[in-house]
Amino acid sequence: GPALSLRRPPGYFKLAGMSRVLALLALLALAPPQPAREDPRDILRMALRTAETGNTASLAASWRQRLARDTTDRLATLGLAALARLSYDYPTADRLYARLVAPGRAAPDRIAVFGRLDQAAAWLARGALSAADSLYALAVREAHGAHDPTAQGLALMRRSVPQLRIGGPVVAMQLVSRAQRLIPATDAVLQAELSCHRANVLTVAARRGAGRGAFAGATLAARAGEPRLQAMCLQVAANDLAQSFSIDSAIVLEGAVANLDRLAHDRQGLAVALQRRGYLQNTVGEYGLARQDLLQAVVEGRASGSFSPVAWATLNLAGIAVLVGDISAGSGYVSQAESLFTAQGDRSGLAILVGYRGSLARLAGDLPGARLAYERGLAQSEHMLGQSPVYYHRLLADLAIEEGDLPRAERELAATRTKALALGMEGFVMGLGQEFGILALKRNDLAAAERFLLEHLRTMGPQQPGRRYPAEVRLAQVFAHRGDLAAAEQMLTSAMDSLDAWRGRLTSRDLRLLVFEVRGEDLEPDLGVSDVLGRMVRAGRTESAFRLAERRRARELLDRLVRMEAFGGQTFRAAVDTLRRSYSGVEPAEVSARIPDGHTALLEYVAGFGGEPTILFALSRNGLHGFLLPTTDSLAREIARFNVLLESGATPRAVGERLGAALLGPVLQVLGPEVTQLVVVPDGPLHHLPFEALTLPGGGLTLERFSISLVPSAAVATNLWRRAPSTRPVEAAVFGDPAPAKEGSSYLTAFAANGGLPPLPGAAREARIVARFAQRAELRLGEAASESWLKRAQLTRYRVLHFATHALVDDQTTTHTALALAPGNGEDGFVSPADLASLRLDADLVVLSGCRTAGGAVAGGEGVLGFTAPLLQAGARAVVATSWPVGDESAVRLIEDFYRELAAGHPTGDALRYAKLAAVRRGLKPREWAAFTLIGNPAVQIPLRRGLFYWLWGTSRRAVERTTVPDASVARTHQR
Repeated sequence: GPALSLRRPPGYFKLAGMSRVLALLALLALAPPQPAREDPRDILRMALRTAETGNTASLAASWRQRLARDTTDRLATLGLAALARLSYDYPTADRLYARLVAPGRAAPDRIAVFGRLDQAAAWLARGALSAADSLYALAVREAHGAHDPTAQGLALMRRSVPQLRIGGPVVAMQLVSRAQRLIPATDAVLQAELSCHRANVLTVAARRGAGRGAFAGATLAARAGEPRLQAMCLQVAANDLAQSFSIDSAIVLEGAVANLDRLAHDRQGLAVALQRRGYLQNTVGEYGLARQDLLQAVVEGRASGSFSPVAWATLNLAGIAVLVGDISAGSGYVSQAESLFTAQGDRSGLAILVGYRGSLARLAGDLPGARLAYERGLAQSEHMLGQSPVYYHRLLADLAIEEGDLPRAERELAATRTKALALGMEGFVMGLGQEFGILALKRNDLAAAERFLLEHLRTMGPQQPGRRYPAEVRLAQVFAHRGDLAAAEQMLTSAMDSLDAWRGRLTSRDLRLLVFEVRGEDLEPDLGVSDVLGRMVRAGRTESAFRLAERRRARELLDRLVRMEAFGGQTFRAAVDTLRRSYSGVEPAEVSARIPDGHTALLEYVAGFGGEPTILFALSRNGLHGFLLPTTDSLAREIARFNVLLESGATPRAVGERLGAALLGPVLQVLGPEVTQLVVVPDGPLHHLPFEALTLPGGGLTLERFSISLVPSAAVATNLWRRAPSTRPVEAAVFGDPAPAKEGSSYLTAFAANGGLPPLPGAAREARIVARFAQRAELRLGEAASESWLKRAQLTRYRVLHFATHALVDDQTTTHTALALAPGNGEDGFVSPADLASLRLDADLVVLSGCRTAGGAVAGGEGVLGFTAPLLQAGARAVVATSWPVGDESAVRLIEDFYRELAAGHPTGDALRYAKLAAVRRGLKPREWAAFTLIGNPAVQIPLRRGLFYWLWGTSRRAVERTTVPDASVARTHQR
């Protein structure tokens, strides 16, 4: 047959190939579907989208099921690790990351690289900068080994964040520039993130144009549906606005960032936004709002394990403490921040923190220590670029002004201006007007001083009264030096009006108390006030000067007293009118009219620092006089020495003579012999001066001529004098030798550091003696002398409350200030000033017979922040307290004499004086009697029992004694 041809027809192979492809496709169509290849970046994005909904349980369950089927499913492991990180479960996240990047694995792949990136993000969130930086560096190398340029660019870009804090802006910008060459131009999400990281570096380096890049990144992120990335970009834009001194706009933008973070369930981002907004509110004087945001930032940061915003928020809280002069709180915050920054390796934070230590040293009067700290901070921050060197030069300039080194101040201000202009900080340079104005004022160049100060005030705007006040005081000083006292008075009045209005908006009681302590660039806000008042007094404008002096006195206490009057039956309109009058300045004529009798005079001091004079106003029924005394700078050291000598048991007659001549000598010339009672409004270090132990010119103790009491202000004295005397029977609540707390309170540790809570048998005996003077007494000893009873009893029935117990007073803050009572019924036994202020009293007299109960931190115009003001606020008319530790037994005799004099019909001020004179006649040192001080109304009279009833009291059924401890029969000496 015909031979078979081996030749294939044309196109045979082509057709055959197509048929095979079709056959293969048909087979694939019949085969079960295969999952598409997953990408680790998609897994991470899925985890992020789910976390933004706030419900990750379903997705986590799905990935756990995958792992149950296949324990080698690394993508499911990556997803679970990311969900754990986004839920702030860092231990679980770390354990899962370790599976992805376990040692011994073959060359790293994309899953390992993205696991490394996510692990670095977890450490960065916790503030571990060095650990995060190391992981990002490792991810760069592993991405290069895996031939993944996108992942390599992502790692470089994100490494810029820790490097900003560790290496500074130059190193960070190098990383961003390398990343830019690797990240695809078509990837909108990564381009948005790149734009924001570049803007962040430019912002820290204080370079212009950063905000444009941040807003561009935010726009891209919003289009891509990435709310957390959008929030991050807007955060950078807000930072840039703040650098440009558009503070109000920055605050609004930070609020928008916080809202985005809340919607995206990002507590870490929310902590950053709140910290930043709190910082910005602080810069414009909204300290109450700032404090709220900063405290909430600490809560959110700790909840999310993000300790960088916690550290910065804590440092910002230290800044507020510095502004209001709270050294103790400021030191505590700085120590906390230092621990956090050190743990994170945040060199930038540590460099800034040094400045706060310097300001705290400056507040404490340690100017060399402050200079050393500022210079160290400047050296640490110089290599990091940014704005820190500018601020350190400014702090050094302020310090030089305070030290009187004007040439050095001028050099530092010049350096401040030069560096600020180089960084484009024009707004900051305009804000240097206060320093230049003070410098010109000290050189008596009044025209230049006025020009600089007015320019400074224009840059601040009217919405920053806390910051404006020091500059406005200095401007009033310029007018006073020029001789235009009307303009000076008007400026000072306007400054106080604005400060009062701002103060009323503060939500924090602590900040309202310290409002006159608020410092701008000038760390002593009231420098200039006593100078202006002194010039007004010298020119015969004494009444106006007195009104202005009263404007800053005990405003918080006066507010409370007026409101208490309203609750006591006064109409609301009358209460408001009274409050308005007190704000506009108490009238000297009203004070004179309210003085109880012709035997009483009120002395009000205004402490002058920085070489300015101390002012003394004397009011009696005969009118008002003003005196210029030596600067308080020259008196403070003598007062401290006098107190130390008195407390040690000495009789420092020479020091007492010098202080008596300086502080009381001038006024004796206008006080007639009929004046035997002085009501003193102290200021500054005079708050802790026992006036009765001074020696009058010509010899003799002040005690021998005058009874002396203290009040926080003339307005408060007028308020106390205005109250109608009580006519109720005398009931007394008497606490003695309470059973000490054993555990469970920070106060207990503080007491332990000050000698603990030993028994006070003399206090129990004192309590029994006091109770015998009342027509009816609630005597509570031992466990019955409890905090619980004090807080729950109907205290308005008692005209006398007496506490013979231990006390602890902190002279820096009210944090560790407490009376020690017995614990129980849910109370720890320690009564704080806030606890006392919340009591409802209608008491003629409260006696605090314990250690240093008249002490406490002194806050500018508010006075002593201890026990006495809260008790006046709660409704006491007069309080007897002590200025230093008193012996248990020696206190008993003086207290008994005091109550005996009250029973004889003498008012409280005279009764205490006669008790002290009896101690002098017994030969006791001033240490034993001068510690006792009366605060409040010395004219209060209390009809106590005396004579036969006093001695028979012990068998009377009208006495109610509650005690769980036996009376001590052996007298021992203890300090209270």
